[in-house]
Amino acid sequence: MRIVNPTLFVIRVPLNLDAINIVVKQIGNHQVRVFTYRGNPVDKVGTKFWRAALKRAGIENFTWHGLRYTWVSLHVQNGTPLNVLQELGGWSS
Repeated sequence: MRIVNPTLFVIRVPLNLDAINIVVKQIGNHQVRVFTYRGNPVDKVGTKFWRAALKRAGIENFTWHGLRYTWVSLHVQNGTPLNVLQELGGWSS
């Protein structure tokens, strides 16, 4: 098995106080991962689990990729400079 240096894939994202509090509440649930589901680390979000979560939340007609569009739109609406948004999103151009 080839181990890849995880620091090659780091994208730093500033967090507000609400997000920090959510992350802090996860401390102790797993030795390495921040987010878990039933004690197991969340490695990826599959379509089955995504749809089940949307159903539980009462959300219709929304895609995983829609989160990225919403995130970008809110940043632009709040005045984040495009060069900063480019860096936050990990885009090369």
